[in-house]
Amino acid sequence: LMQAIRLGQKAMSSQDDQNLIHSLQDITAWLMDCCKFMDTEFESKDSQSEPLMMSRLRKFVGTSEFVEEEENTRLWVYNMGSSVLLPALHLLLGVLRAQSRLWDYFAVQHLIMPRSHRDLMESLENKRNNMRRYCLIRFASRKITVERL
Repeated sequence: LMQAIRLGQKAMSSQDDQNLIHSLQDITAWLMDCCKFMDTEFESKDSQSEPLMMSRLRKFVGTSEFVEEEENTRLWVYNMGSSVLLPALHLLLGVLRAQSRLWDYFAVQHLIMPRSHRDLMESLENKRNNMRRYCLIRFASRKITVERL
């Protein structure tokens, strides 16, 4: 995934549309694999043992105040256990800025991330690294369909 993110950043800086498309295809493949994995996990999930599992996991979570509420637990699970990958994808793809609760969660996680993860997030916060913005600016004047992109 990181290779695809870096390819996308490089493609945007050089206005290399073909490599940008390759980057988006690689990101899509990673997301599809991630969804397949989660579907498989949830199909085999035993809800009776979930409270025990969560009580064991809580001591390993960096921000316990976020996992104490049910809504915060959902955010933690959605965020793949505080991984930097989903916030990075949100920044890169330019999606879900309006979801303030999720961004509040990301902001707290940012404080406890390893330095290399914070550096990645800060680089992606730059407007030049937003694929949605890039595509809107680059292709807005052309008569090109989204499917063709």
